[in-house]
Amino acid sequence: MSDLTPFLVRLTPQSKELLDQAAKEQEKTKSSLINEALKAHLTKDIRSRLNRL
Repeated sequence: MSDLTPFLVRLTPQSKELLDQAAKEQEKTKSSLINEALKAHLTKDIRSRLNRL
């Protein structure tokens, strides 16, 4: 069984176009690209905050 949770996201037309293009080029689903980007962004933020401490 999967631990995936549905999540609604609003994208600007430009962001959607970039996401469509990236999904096609990388042969990945849009949802996996969004998931990877969120994890990378939020992990980076945690590391920078921890480094400041």
